[in-house]
Amino acid sequence: MTGSTENREQTNRLRLAIAGCELARLRYHSALLRNPEWEVCAFADPDDRLAKVWSRELGVKAETFLDAADLPTTQPDAVLVAEPLEQRADTIAEALRAGLPVLTEMPPSTDLNTLDDLHALAAQQHIPLIPLLPRRFHPHAEALQQLLQQGALGTLQHTRCSWAYPLEDYPPDPLSAGQDWNAIFQAVASQTLDLCTLWHDEPLTVSADLGVEFLVKGGRKTGRLASDAALATLITSHHHGQATHQIMHTRSVRPEERYLLTGSKGQAELTLSAGPTSDPAPALVVQLHSETARQIQPILQPDEEKTPPALCQMHRLMHYCAQCVRGEITPVQTPHQMRRQMETIHASYVSTYEESKITLPLLHTPNIQAMMHILLSLPQALPPGP
Repeated sequence: MTGSTENREQTNRLRLAIAGCELARLRYHSALLRNPEWEVCAFADPDDRLAKVWSRELGVKAETFLDAADLPTTQPDAVLVAEPLEQRADTIAEALRAGLPVLTEMPPSTDLNTLDDLHALAAQQHIPLIPLLPRRFHPHAEALQQLLQQGALGTLQHTRCSWAYPLEDYPPDPLSAGQDWNAIFQAVASQTLDLCTLWHDEPLTVSADLGVEFLVKGGRKTGRLASDAALATLITSHHHGQATHQIMHTRSVRPEERYLLTGSKGQAELTLSAGPTSDPAPALVVQLHSETARQIQPILQPDEEKTPPALCQMHRLMHYCAQCVRGEITPVQTPHQMRRQMETIHASYVSTYEESKITLPLLHTPNIQAMMHILLSLPQALPPGP
């Protein structure tokens, strides 16, 4: 997945148009700054001031538009879509119709039928629709994947994924960028489900308990909360083992992101953010049965040794995207896997609504907004009168 800077500089730079500057700037600015493979040529954002500021920060003379539909006129090689969730599908469709590969934040749409239409359009145009899933490119996550492929943990039985955000951060940065908790939950769940699919294979069932009051726009509770308030808990069963995904608020001032894997031969803990503890992060610690725990160091390329791991994963992600756009490789996540990932997220709403375990694949597209209205006893608009 990695390559030296010298090799990358020998290739022609790809022109990248970006839709949605707020989220994209938070997540991809450092990875795009002086990137030898990508040249940002255009921005589209309702706030043209933000687009112009980011253009100056990157040191590029990019065109700016208020409407993402104008991006294809700049003849980019690809479009990065980081708009709010409700707007992504339309922008992705416009780019695909123009014959442009798309790099998209997850999830790319609000419903499964629209996702199917986007995949059909991409297949018809013979161009890639590339989900942006940086966690699998983190050096420590790649080191863990190599251990699993070597059978170091034996048969993988369970994974516990834990993400916690400070209560003061509302919405949490940088996943939010003005999005509501509903979109934030789906973005976080996409990352954890991607890793668990990588480790356990695709999910077969899901049981969930969602804090629906947090997942509606402006739905933050007032008053004093417990020190750790769960936003969402998902339990997924897979072809190989089970996974628990927990997304929480915390009164700590530091975020936390951990993955604890249990296998027949021992355990591995992947810490990407340490939270309130003094543990080193990022870190990968393996504890095999009857052996002393040992810390695993990832293998880095020479040009990555002085790069922070969080930035390293974004550089690796953008290099991988460049390879996909050039046609050198195919996206690692297939359309089937992307759909199953979204099905699992949507099934978590159904599981909360029905208070039951849901079997995948889903037989129909659930109406998430309608279920949340019922769960919160919110009034819905009546149909127009005769």
